[in-house]
Amino acid sequence: MTCSDESIRVCGWDVGGAHLKFAALTADLRLVAAEQLICPLWEDTAHLRVAIDALRERYDFTKARHAVTMTGELCDNFKTRRDGVRLIVDILEKSFADAGFSLYGLRGSWISPQNSAERIAEIASANWSASAQFLASRVDSAVIIDIGSTTTDVICVRDGKVMARGVDDFSRLKHRELIYTGLVRTPIAAVVNTLPYGDAQIPVVAETFATVADAYRILENLPQDADLYPTADGAEKTAAASARRMFRMIGRDYDGEFGQAQAMAAYVREAQLNHIGSAVEAHCHELFTGVPEAGLLGMGCGAHLVEILARRFRLKYDAFDDFITMTNGFKERLQEGIRAAVCGPAIAVAHEYAVSLRGEEGAICEN
Repeated sequence: MTCSDESIRVCGWDVGGAHLKFAALTADLRLVAAEQLICPLWEDTAHLRVAIDALRERYDFTKARHAVTMTGELCDNFKTRRDGVRLIVDILEKSFADAGFSLYGLRGSWISPQNSAERIAEIASANWSASAQFLASRVDSAVIIDIGSTTTDVICVRDGKVMARGVDDFSRLKHRELIYTGLVRTPIAAVVNTLPYGDAQIPVVAETFATVADAYRILENLPQDADLYPTADGAEKTAAASARRMFRMIGRDYDGEFGQAQAMAAYVREAQLNHIGSAVEAHCHELFTGVPEAGLLGMGCGAHLVEILARRFRLKYDAFDDFITMTNGFKERLQEGIRAAVCGPAIAVAHEYAVSLRGEEGAICEN
């Protein structure tokens, strides 16, 4: 078996609170698989093992090395974030009992499961750092914006160096490098206080009757692989059903006024773009004044929104997918609407781990 075949040699795993993201690389660091699965960790940690087993049935990674990053430790069924990391690691140890795995630590350190209890602060919510380290070696200066289903990461790279001021969720929230707004799961009431109806602005009800996924579905701006969970009311995922949910946010029944639903959805999108854009603008002003080559780099299921922001700020735009080498088989899947950018941190952690292994005896090319 040679280093140029398409066998899986390194797997990257990003364990979130709502999704498990998976990426697989060949020995020569080409992407052969990338998937996002629902994994409601806040309900039961058993969902993680179920999701891993589902991927095991689809992909042969029996001879692969595994690298893991996580954000799921923040789920409210864990008493503390420390407990969350410990319980997630316990599940992973059972799932990878034969192969073993390494945990990604901030700024590129690698931590064994046995040492994880002493290094919780490095492991917890470090997936943004994996993406940053991966991209910092590929772009000179950029604001990396990863818009996921629930949150948005804003990561600055200047002169090939990561310029983050925060490290954990608390400090990253403080410095507006982590924004709790996403393309799918964010409740409408968390984005806007009012919605337009005719000539009036109607206060929204403080209920999760609709999410931003409904707004983007109404606007035909929701990627097909982004919205994996049931809708707020458990009903169908159609534009009309989303309009019905949107109208409920202003205490009305939907009676076919789709144009009005589009106006409300556009208002939500604009509010979300402004929220993210204000943070990006602040970072650009602070770090990139006089750096004309700096632009925006989009990741996540909401990468298309980053492209909109780049046009508004008159900055160049780069897409995460353009920085990845892919197998021919994966390129074919891209034609089906599968996008690597959705699994960015999993790809990044797999790649960074693969590079670290190359200096070891019997590295990833060994059979």
